[in-house]
Amino acid sequence: MNVLLNFTQSVDDANYKVFTANKAAISELLTEKNYTQFDNYLKLMKLVTSATDEKTKTIDDAKVLKEGEGFLPKDDLIKSLNIYKLNFYISHENYPAYEKTALEYYKNPDDFNNSELLAAASVFADHISNQKSLQSAARWTEKVVMSQENYDSTSILATLYDKLGKKDEAKMFAGMAANFAKDENKDATKMNEILNKK
Repeated sequence: MNVLLNFTQSVDDANYKVFTANKAAISELLTEKNYTQFDNYLKLMKLVTSATDEKTKTIDDAKVLKEGEGFLPKDDLIKSLNIYKLNFYISHENYPAYEKTALEYYKNPDDFNNSELLAAASVFADHISNQKSLQSAARWTEKVVMSQENYDSTSILATLYDKLGKKDEAKMFAGMAANFAKDENKDATKMNEILNKK
């Protein structure tokens, strides 16, 4: 059964026919609830794919939210859609759409773990120039730095502060990041550039 589930990637797979034909036996092992969750996830992925326009690199949110209502509770559906959108936009380098989605998704940073917040903040540090958006990313990163000081967190915060024109703060965190770079064997070139700015 594990092999079947691992190799059933979509409702269009030949394996999906085996999955549905053996619903009773699989439900006994998995529970009815887990069977339904897996089935709904596959249907949702099919829906999201059909709502994705590869030419314009966009996703039709309204279609997914309307047609996906039966698959997941609304909050779970929105969360799954946003995770898909963030991954899709980053892989297609659609940074304006990524920015908009991330600002909405990470609105309450306390609901997310450090690695999720840092990943998003890093994209903002590298690709976003809107000052208000950069301030949001700086807030996410400040939250991370309070509990996890290392090269990644301090260098991202230094970069964001630098883009925001906060020279003193940028230099302070660039200095910390440069020290972490030595311990963590990372390249501190970018941090040294911030430190050497007039």
